[in-house]
Amino acid sequence: MIFHATPHLRVLAVLLMLTSLAGCGIAKSVQKAKKLQQIGKHLKELHGAFMNYHDEHWGAPESWEHLHEAGLSSEARRVLEGAGYRVVLGVDMKEATIGTSNFLLACPLKPTDDRYLVLMMDGRISSAVPAEVQEFQNMQQPLLAEAVVLDPPAAPAALPPATVSNSPYVPPPPPPASGS
Repeated sequence: MIFHATPHLRVLAVLLMLTSLAGCGIAKSVQKAKKLQQIGKHLKELHGAFMNYHDEHWGAPESWEHLHEAGLSSEARRVLEGAGYRVVLGVDMKEATIGTSNFLLACPLKPTDDRYLVLMMDGRISSAVPAEVQEFQNMQQPLLAEAVVLDPPAAPAALPPATVSNSPYVPPPPPPASGS
């Protein structure tokens, strides 16, 4: 008798295999892929809001508020800022003399991976390495004088370590007696 696996059994077998491999880095890879997918979705949303604003106002947006007016969700801003993305606004498409396909609209300020997603002004979202991003940034440097660059919020500064004093505790002096 030949055993034919039904689609349900195949799915179960794949799930069992994936859970057994989870300790081998698969779970981390899946998590990274989900994060990239989420960032890509929000970069696409950012470009849509950029274009909506541009079409309605005949000029480039210059703030997060302009992008929100044009349809960018608060979640997209939160995710992109949380992922450390820098957004360049205030440069109109006709002013992008290097071409909209060479103008970085959004990319990580301090990339943590070898490859990461970037958004070009023409709406293309692609995977780039730091050297490619540096090349695009060098090309658009002359255009940034009039640009509005929105950097992600800085991480809160770490508190200084607590100091331990070896001097004995001296209580404060008692309050002065009231003279009634």
